[in-house]
Amino acid sequence: MSNLTKLFLGNTNIDFYKLSKTFLKVFFVELIVFITVIILVITNVVSLNLSIDFTGGTLYEVDNISNKKSNEIESFIETLDLNVTRYESINDGEIYRFRTNEGSMEEENSVLNEIST
Repeated sequence: MSNLTKLFLGNTNIDFYKLSKTFLKVFFVELIVFITVIILVITNVVSLNLSIDFTGGTLYEVDNISNKKSNEIESFIETLDLNVTRYESINDGEIYRFRTNEGSMEEENSVLNEIST
């Protein structure tokens, strides 16, 4: 009979009483670690920063259909109504990606119109 069949049918010879002493020791070690961490967090010795910082703004990704050079793209970005915070070229200029600060709907629509031309 395989070990899996023995386990499924309950025909095992595991001494759970002997193992309980080991598991009890492991439990107490985990409990002490848990209480220590809680005390350290409450007393501000260890600070937990569980927040996600969102930068806001809009990410634009544009295919370079007209094969514009990098300096042409940079001069185009300078003419936009929104402030561009990050700019990158992907696949040797096939795609350009840039992030702008959050603006009004009119500003974002004008940027989309300028990009599409």
